[in-house]
Amino acid sequence: MIYLGYAPGGSARATSKSGVSIIRASADTIRSETGSVGCVDEAMDWYFDRLRNDTPSAVGVDVLMFWETSRCGWRGADRWLRSTYSPIMRSVLPSNSVQGAAAIQGMALAVSLRRNWPEIILTETHPRVLYYAMTGNRYEWSPKVAQWLRDSVGSELGAAIQTQNEWSALTSAWTAMMGHSGTWSHDLRQYTKAAVEPAGPVMFWWPGTGRPDQLASEKSGDPGAPAAPLRRFSHKRKSAQTRPQVRLARPIAAGLS
Repeated sequence: MIYLGYAPGGSARATSKSGVSIIRASADTIRSETGSVGCVDEAMDWYFDRLRNDTPSAVGVDVLMFWETSRCGWRGADRWLRSTYSPIMRSVLPSNSVQGAAAIQGMALAVSLRRNWPEIILTETHPRVLYYAMTGNRYEWSPKVAQWLRDSVGSELGAAIQTQNEWSALTSAWTAMMGHSGTWSHDLRQYTKAAVEPAGPVMFWWPGTGRPDQLASEKSGDPGAPAAPLRRFSHKRKSAQTRPQVRLARPIAAGLS
């Protein structure tokens, strides 16, 4: 199975470029690679160069993959994250407060990926809140944080993680892998009943299952405790019955048609 990750950057500076990643998971090994690119076109070229004729199963994108039309653009998933992880609630913003790279570039990449691979599964990610959820520590870029991700993914890295956005991209690809394998099945997308999805149906996978007993446990006082025990990753593909049916949405602007 092949999983992609993307974290948009805010400028052309080397440390602020967008992060891209790829994970190849087989029965025996998990290999990953990260990189930095300047725009969506370069991200797509980076993926094509590494995929060749292979087809990715899922992609994790560190931006909003669906919107709501309520006040300020708040979504059910945002409210759940802010309530569950209140010490870092300011890390979760409504869509109306998201800046250009996160508001535009991530969605542009998602639309491009669906054009090339209509069956690819898209999942939104939130790497920094995820790090807090799984460790109890606030995110602050450091070699320790990079090592935590290497240990979590359990992969042979093609090269060291160089930037925060590369870290976020690999965390996003890992999230896609964990959700697609069924290891994580809590879908925060469920808290939105009428989403606007320009790239078509999406997921928002999170550790755990989302069962009421586990939701209560998540809010019981230990922010560092995982939402549910983490099972070993399985490379087996989820059955057709549990995979979302993907249909391309009509482009919302003429430039996307």
